[in-house]
Amino acid sequence: MSFDVAIIGGGQAGICAAIASAQEGKKTVLINDRPVLGGNASSECFVPGHGAEAMAHNRNCRDGGMLEDMRLDYYLAVSPSSDNRNYWDLINAEYCEREKNLVVLSHTKAFEVFKEENKIKSVKALNLQTEELYEIEARYFIDDTGDGWLGASAGASFRIGREAKSEFNEQIFGKDKADRQTLGCSIYGFAIKRDYPVPFKRPDWAIPYEDCASLSHRPHDYSHLFPTITSSKDQRSIQFFWWLEWGGQLDVIKDIDTIYKHLLAELFGLWDHLKNSCTPETIKALECFELTSWSPFPLKRESRRIEGDYLLNENDLFYPKLFEDRIGFGGWPLDDHPPNGIESHEPPCDQVFLYEPYSIPYRCCYSRDIDNLFIAGRCLSVTHGALASVRVMNTLGSLGEAAGLAAAMCCDYSCIPRELGRNHIQELQQKVLDRDLYIIGMKSSNPANKAFRAKVEVSSEQTLESVEDILDRVELKWDTALQLPVSTDKIEKLSVFLESEADNVSVVWEIRRDKHLALVEGGLAASGTLKVERGRRWYELPGKTFPAAYGDILSVVLKSTPGVYWLYGNEAYQTRWGVKFIDKGDSVAYHGRARMAPTNREWTFINHHGRLPLSLTRWLKGKAGKNIHGKIFVTPAFRISPEQKPYGGENLINGLNRSESWPNIWISGSGVWQNVVLNWEQAEEIKKVEIIFDTQLDYSDQKYGFPRGKQDNTMPDIIGETVKSFDLEYLEENEWKKAAQCRDNHYRRWIKNFDTSLKTRALRLSTFETWGASRIGVYEIKVF
Repeated sequence: MSFDVAIIGGGQAGICAAIASAQEGKKTVLINDRPVLGGNASSECFVPGHGAEAMAHNRNCRDGGMLEDMRLDYYLAVSPSSDNRNYWDLINAEYCEREKNLVVLSHTKAFEVFKEENKIKSVKALNLQTEELYEIEARYFIDDTGDGWLGASAGASFRIGREAKSEFNEQIFGKDKADRQTLGCSIYGFAIKRDYPVPFKRPDWAIPYEDCASLSHRPHDYSHLFPTITSSKDQRSIQFFWWLEWGGQLDVIKDIDTIYKHLLAELFGLWDHLKNSCTPETIKALECFELTSWSPFPLKRESRRIEGDYLLNENDLFYPKLFEDRIGFGGWPLDDHPPNGIESHEPPCDQVFLYEPYSIPYRCCYSRDIDNLFIAGRCLSVTHGALASVRVMNTLGSLGEAAGLAAAMCCDYSCIPRELGRNHIQELQQKVLDRDLYIIGMKSSNPANKAFRAKVEVSSEQTLESVEDILDRVELKWDTALQLPVSTDKIEKLSVFLESEADNVSVVWEIRRDKHLALVEGGLAASGTLKVERGRRWYELPGKTFPAAYGDILSVVLKSTPGVYWLYGNEAYQTRWGVKFIDKGDSVAYHGRARMAPTNREWTFINHHGRLPLSLTRWLKGKAGKNIHGKIFVTPAFRISPEQKPYGGENLINGLNRSESWPNIWISGSGVWQNVVLNWEQAEEIKKVEIIFDTQLDYSDQKYGFPRGKQDNTMPDIIGETVKSFDLEYLEENEWKKAAQCRDNHYRRWIKNFDTSLKTRALRLSTFETWGASRIGVYEIKVF
């Protein structure tokens, strides 16, 4: 059997790579040794597919691309009432089956590699069901085996274990001396509630846990079971616990049977504790629950890591740089675990939360010494410290999609992966962007997109002029900043709403201009001192007009003034509220240790980060407003004149498909009956239209835990912001004619290919209904 691209391993990254390669027209095979696709995300394993949104820590950071389509199908259409991962298996299989260029070989174990010089020529594989033996040749291979089996068998350089601090100057997770210890393996238990009591007796081989103190640092009682780890709306099924982990002190490949036997003993001992010797409330709640199943094999987090031309390390995450060859991004905390897991007296995890997402370079996605080998999944070219973040499945899935595109391009150019990076990286990046994947700070510039040449008209747009719906107040304990996106060439008036406990208090203020939301240190536009009187009132800051420019981020800074309070209201979209806070320190811990990453930034943004230093968390405790993990979705009260228009129709064709510093979204005025018209000076021939809608990228992809969409900001079963019903029309001889219509849309990326091309000078998107929002939100319209 001969293919252009062969992917070994059917985890989430391998699936995305295979589909992307096939969609680029390449004959592709996906070889999977399990009966179902999805790896750790499948029904065999039930691991949640986290990503850069990091449990709602990072704003607007859920991963895009085909994974977004899959998850929207899962949450909104296929399994809204439970986490039934069998349906996720079906979604993965159905997405693969749609591709005529893709062959999936399930139950098939690759076991031998053949090379010619520095290239893999073929692999031998056995179908464990049909007993068929295959020899599979391919021009390019992608290793998604998790353990890096393909690369290691071909002689690729790889690493296993933890690096010494001295090698990459990794001061947090680097060790005084390098070792071969890894993150451990987990086992999940699943229990279902019956209508009758179900007693449980611990088997002799299980490890006893006679009291809660013997499970040090591992919350497990009633309050951590319900509803946090329930798998259905009726809360009659539970999944427990990710911290049932062990084996990183052994060889997680060679000693896997020993590890699994020990994990089973841990699981049955823990269930005995929960049923018979935990808190009375827990024992009562679990009286009718029966342990019905458990993971059929250890769930691995780490083993081999294939070396590429670059090894991403923890400093690349703490102090994120925009790599020139970046093709993906991450944002999950550096989430390290003690190798011996549950036997350790340490907390089960040490999570270091980042202040911004980071970019991932293409050079981490191919082998440095096997000339036709790409890397996908957790065997990526990273250090142990960086793997603690990069390893989560949605981040790897997006990178896998990019790797599939790269492999297809190598087929076109008949080049090795390194040469593709040197000579065609911008073309690869454009292909990544074209699939609604995100590359930090990079605009799409596809010359085939005719929308870039259009003039945009919108029926209405939301404006930014004030926040006056007061919810609460915060003391100016630290220097405090309000950041606003502005669209005018000057600001005539700018006011803040303050409250003081005394008369004649001096408050020093500054107004600064920059182009980036994370920065407050931009050019000084105005400054002065307010005399604040007792009580609440509005105060105008500059007292005179000062210059601005479209795309500026205006930072209004009030210096620390005890006894003076800045009042706030509900959040205005894409504004930030920050404090100049130096002591980063520990954060609120939910599972183990949680702390903030080292950073060279002086400002922390309260409504941007979900985990905050403890001092800030205590400062905000009890404050009114929507609160997710201590992140308050509010904006300090302000008035600005003239009104700003950062949410206009021009955002639809600016080449950016999610909010960064600028909103990059068209938000209509009130009402859902709206329209957008793209006008061209001359008639254009149109074969395809793509629209990127708002699917609220703040929501976190946490498949279990009910109710969804509540205080943890997980995906709900309805996303109110998404446009539900719309028509697409084209202008022919001054008459609007329908080109397409859609009802009950739940996707972010809607694509219409026309069997017969349209020739027109204008396209119109008319919207009629959302799933609940009172306004329309659209990020991008692309026309080809």
